Amino acid sequence: MTAQEFITANDIKLDYTSSSNPLMGDDMFHYNCTLSVGNRSMSLPYSKGGGCLQLKQGALKRAPFSGVTAKNIETARKTPCHYDFKHKQFRPNHGGATRYEIDALRVVWEPAPPTVEEVIECLAMDASVLDSPSFDDWANELGYDTDSIKAKSIYDACIQQTLAFRGLIGNDRLEQLREIEF
Repeated sequence: MTAQEFITANDIKLDYTSSSNPLMGDDMFHYNCTLSVGNRSMSLPYSKGGGCLQLKQGALKRAPFSGVTAKNIETARKTPCHYDFKHKQFRPNHGGATRYEIDALRVVWEPAPPTVEEVIECLAMDASVLDSPSFDDWANELGYDTDSIKAKSIYDACIQQTLAFRGLIGNDRLEQLREIEF
């Protein structure tokens, strides 16, 4: 079974809003997601990196403001880029760019919102926390410091989130999901 077949067979729906996540860095796009199966639902935080971008729907093909040319816009549509959280702007992956090229990137690119498949893949990976007999085993397996309060917070969040997800879809479906190769 593929992830998409699992989603369809279980009628899993996703809603989201932009938010913040104190357990993750400021260099990511953060969302509050709600997964629904039938009349039951659960909420969870979800974050994506600055390289997870998409072309804006109906992005302008002409310059919306002074200095940005139609050529800048067309080039921006073809330029692989990322979001630079430090400077709060889109940047081309190849390095240097003029102010107008950077402005053009802002016109045509936007953060790609989370998808059901991405969120359930993350939940399936996080469910591996149930395989660890203790926090120390989990932390050592994933390279976290066992003396870290932040690592313990992440561990506790993974446990709580996995139990909530298992409550939403059931233990058999959770095990079925964990078997899927994403």
